[in-house]
Amino acid sequence: MEFKKFDGNAQGFRILCSLQVLQDIYGLNLTAATLSSYLKYPSLSKEVTDGDEFYLNKIGIFRSEEKIDKIRSITELKRVRNPLAF
Repeated sequence: MEFKKFDGNAQGFRILCSLQVLQDIYGLNLTAATLSSYLKYPSLSKEVTDGDEFYLNKIGIFRSEEKIDKIRSITELKRVRNPLAF
């Protein structure tokens, strides 16, 4: 599913969180609020359904990025865009 509806936004989030040249597990070490504001489409690939609103109908986070659960609990924004994403 992730590659059938691939979107660069999900890859960008993955790069911020883990694919930087720094040799640690946190990527750029950005705060949860900053990462949340980056998410224009705050849905994991397994959460996307056809009946959702437009911005919830696009994949914004790969399933492998489990950090999103921690970000959602800290910011208390479940599948809602951070106001700064607008």
